[in-house]
Amino acid sequence: MSRRTWRKGVYQSTTHLAVVLLLVIVFVSVAYFFAIPDSRIPAQQAEILDDLQTNREIWLNRRPLSYRYIIRRTCFCLEEYVEPYIATEERGHKTASYRSHIQTRSGEILATPPDAIWLDNLFDVVEQAVSEGDKVTVNYDSRYGYPALVNVNRGHKATDADDRYEVRDFEVLEYQ
Repeated sequence: MSRRTWRKGVYQSTTHLAVVLLLVIVFVSVAYFFAIPDSRIPAQQAEILDDLQTNREIWLNRRPLSYRYIIRRTCFCLEEYVEPYIATEERGHKTASYRSHIQTRSGEILATPPDAIWLDNLFDVVEQAVSEGDKVTVNYDSRYGYPALVNVNRGHKATDADDRYEVRDFEVLEYQ
């Protein structure tokens, strides 16, 4: 009876390398579809950002040298934040004041609002809310392009409330 001898196989290191490379490709592909978030901006958010940029340019081109307006913020905040105030911007100098002094819960009397919001800040509020995925509604002034009404629905938690900024009684003090 004759014995059959087995031939020794030739091991090629490139075969091992090909298997490792194939596994890396599979793992990267799976991670791409399941772990990497979608970086595309939804169409509605892109439209809001386009409107924002257009109106920001209108504002920068048509903005008067000095102006005054009333801003009213609605939120689930302390009274000193929701009390309407008069904002005046004269040649780059900004001042804000309440129509009459208000008293805080701690008994402090305030003549000026804490953390006053300015027209330029409203553009940033819209941009930040869109980037955070919040639902945003904006109405722009047809003549100057500033955000006349901004409504941000945070909606991430049941306790979250809407933030609303309303600009009214815009008055030009000095044209450019």
